[in-house]
Amino acid sequence: MLEVPRKHSVHQLETVWGAVWHLFLYFVFGTGLFANTVTPAAAFLRTTALDDDTMTIRRGAEGETGPDASAPRNVPDIEIMMTPLKCIRELVTSRPLMTFHTTLLQPFSRGRIELASTDPEASPRIHYRMLTDERDRATIRRGTRFAMRLAEQLQASGYPYPARLAFAPGVDAPELDAMTRDQDSPPLEGPSAP
Repeated sequence: MLEVPRKHSVHQLETVWGAVWHLFLYFVFGTGLFANTVTPAAAFLRTTALDDDTMTIRRGAEGETGPDASAPRNVPDIEIMMTPLKCIRELVTSRPLMTFHTTLLQPFSRGRIELASTDPEASPRIHYRMLTDERDRATIRRGTRFAMRLAEQLQASGYPYPARLAFAPGVDAPELDAMTRDQDSPPLEGPSAP
């Protein structure tokens, strides 16, 4: 997550005037935050096309700018959704944030659904088993590293605000550390390789 100005995030709706202004824009002009989706931008990529050192897309053959997107071996396995709000509900912070969600599109891990009872009204048991396959963990790590590179590129792109990384692997985040400690998880410590 990146720290951004309130006016560049959905967090402007947290103020009365921000909410009233965007309601006005929506009902009068059909514009504003209520006329948009929460995820206005996304990037799809194949992590095997990334260079491990630079986290950039490898060049293809002479004259090509990258892998042939029509080839089945190049079908995206990661989606990075850019959402202009903080996306950890439990996190109590007044800072407006932008989140880069790294989403696995073609998981190898498989869960299962089973009946909980013979009662047709009973909810089924769902066993997600997310990230139980090492291939998924490797893919999501590469996708996360690429998302962090995108965040760094935003900072270096001429964006007029610092947009510092607030929460990411290796970033000292006291609020996130306190939240995970409350859930009996090991605390986040020092830099870690994604």
